Amino acid sequence: LRVSPGIRNSVDLNDDGINDPYYKPGFSDLQFGLQNIVNSAFSGSLEWQAQDDLKFYAEGSFTDINKQDLKQVASMGAASSDLELDDPNATFRMVEVAGYQVPMLTSGIIGGGVLNGRADLPSETVAPNDGVQIRAKNLSGSRDTQSYVAAFGSEWDTDELNIIGEISAAGSDTTQTDLKSIFQFQNDPNSESFHTKEGRQRVPFYYTLEGDVLGYGPYGEDYNERLIDPAYWSLYQVKDIDFYYKNKEVAAKIDSTMFLDIPFWTSVKAGVRYTDRLSRRDKQEQATAIFPGLSGLDFEEYLVQTPGDFFSFNDNGSYLDNFLTVDPLMGATHREDIRDLVSLDRNGYIDPIQGFKVDENTLSYYIRGDFETELLGIPARGNIGIRNIRTRQVASGNELSLIVDENDEIQIISEDFSTTQNYSNDLPSASLVLAPTEKLQLRFGYAQIMRRPNFADLSPTYMFPLNIGTGVKEGDPTLRPTLAEQFDAGIEYYFRKGSVASIGFYKKNMKSVINNKLYWQGICNPRIEFDANDPAHNGLRCAFGAPGVKVNKIVPENITGGTINGVELSFLHYFRNLPKRFRGLGVVANYAYQKGERPIDEVNFQTPNFLRVNGENQLFPLNFTRLSENSYNFTLFYERYRLNWRLRYTYRDNFLLSPSIDIANGQPLYTADRGQLNGSLSYKINKIFTVTFNGVNLLKSRKTNPGVFPDGPIARMSDSDRRISLGIRAKF
Repeated sequence: LRVSPGIRNSVDLNDDGINDPYYKPGFSDLQFGLQNIVNSAFSGSLEWQAQDDLKFYAEGSFTDINKQDLKQVASMGAASSDLELDDPNATFRMVEVAGYQVPMLTSGIIGGGVLNGRADLPSETVAPNDGVQIRAKNLSGSRDTQSYVAAFGSEWDTDELNIIGEISAAGSDTTQTDLKSIFQFQNDPNSESFHTKEGRQRVPFYYTLEGDVLGYGPYGEDYNERLIDPAYWSLYQVKDIDFYYKNKEVAAKIDSTMFLDIPFWTSVKAGVRYTDRLSRRDKQEQATAIFPGLSGLDFEEYLVQTPGDFFSFNDNGSYLDNFLTVDPLMGATHREDIRDLVSLDRNGYIDPIQGFKVDENTLSYYIRGDFETELLGIPARGNIGIRNIRTRQVASGNELSLIVDENDEIQIISEDFSTTQNYSNDLPSASLVLAPTEKLQLRFGYAQIMRRPNFADLSPTYMFPLNIGTGVKEGDPTLRPTLAEQFDAGIEYYFRKGSVASIGFYKKNMKSVINNKLYWQGICNPRIEFDANDPAHNGLRCAFGAPGVKVNKIVPENITGGTINGVELSFLHYFRNLPKRFRGLGVVANYAYQKGERPIDEVNFQTPNFLRVNGENQLFPLNFTRLSENSYNFTLFYERYRLNWRLRYTYRDNFLLSPSIDIANGQPLYTADRGQLNGSLSYKINKIFTVTFNGVNLLKSRKTNPGVFPDGPIARMSDSDRRISLGIRAKF
């Protein structure tokens, strides 16, 4: 659910005569989906021992992964409704938000046409705008990726010298398609306004939250018969989108090791690496006009009813889970026919302003010395080295500009451009291992590391969605890599053969961290037609009369960074004093605690209205994305003879998923605490064949995403089923 404070609320929760803010649902989106995945793979290798100290090898693999997503979706949105709480028997619970106690609705009727037990007054609404609108759509998407890896190399190995040289190539081509046919639930099929926004059926809905389980659905009048009647659905829009991705890399490397017979130094390693990488994206999209004048009856041969049991895990809940959409499979297999039906281009067309290409070349050199010695009579070994990496990136795309044509009308045009940047980084590293006894080791390490931005963040162009509620994503071709200086220390105790317990401490000083920043209504989206009659477009007209609608813009940027401190405990043990049939049983367990700190003046978000002081924003810090404070896993395994099985439970605390995202109204989105149980089993039939069995999410753990704060209201909940796979593997 999309959530926001009740800015226009008219509910006095504490009887002090002043209306109070509270969290309530503002938007819901429920999905039922199936996936079909076909994975074909081939690999092979060849090795030739030309001489005792010289060998050549060649290896390669090819994979073709085709994933088809078939989903049916229903969305309930405000549609200019006041979405006011219309239930005197509503219940709340208090949640702590940045030190404030804020009410959050736990059950109640919203948009029911009454307010605090009485009918809405004319002064409170100028139109019959209670209730939500319902839109249903199919998602008929597929992603087909063909990829290859090939390498040729040789190794020369003598007592004094080892040299390895390799030339490799890798690449992938991906085609991603998505056809969405969106219908709106309307009031009267015989009305002249049926194929307009004014013809929508406004539906009050009931909302409840018991623990972490949501329940919501239509309230009052029985809408079930009309929800499965195609006559009551008007086509809102058809969106047809294709993405084409091309990635390739050519690399060459030489690594050499000279073995030394001198005190202290045992070997010197040096090498050089070169890579040439390319990433390209092209986008093809087209859409019908809003309300093109077709109803569900025109699509009757393609429509299908939903299964109606989305939420069987909660028999007491009220849900909207029985409605009509285009059959997702029909949408995928009859795509051209649907294009013809709605008068779209049968072949589509490439949109130049949403494509990009990034070329990247890197050249690196390294040298490292390995040593063995004694410190205070304690055996010691380690290494010290440095790597220099030179990077050149060229990002190409199209930029938008405004012109006035011969009819004095403003037009948006695109022009090709590219941006080039070069940078060089020196990355030193060192490690030391002390062994006071045969069973005890002390480890110390230091390194400077880097991570380049992903190619999508370097894109100089935009990703324009066909929806005003979704932010435009823009890249920055001048982004620099994230750098980190890390220190670590650890103790390892090998208390018996094959068993070890360890504890490690680490600290990372982060620099030039990449962070997504939201610019409210910061860009004009030319792919959406402005509609002065649509209340949702109020105040969104683009500047200078340019075509399009103002939408939010999300841009990656380099910020100062911060620090991460952590500790990790690990344990591995094979049980050897068990009865013979149980030998091979063991456990692996680890626990990690990590704490991140970032400058509050750089990483914060827009304050919710009810937390502002004297109209001024307050700053609330944001941690690093995907950083959980506590996490652990426990694995029980058995490895003996032909049988191998593992049972693994993992857990992690809440973490920041995104600093700014549409589903949380441009505010942060978190992933709540979650544990998951997975299992695997394999049995070797003979030297060639092995049977495998895998189970994912065996306890059917739900994933919950709170909005705004880690303990904020639920913005999204996913109820994933178990995933079971059975296979057979052959090795020749």
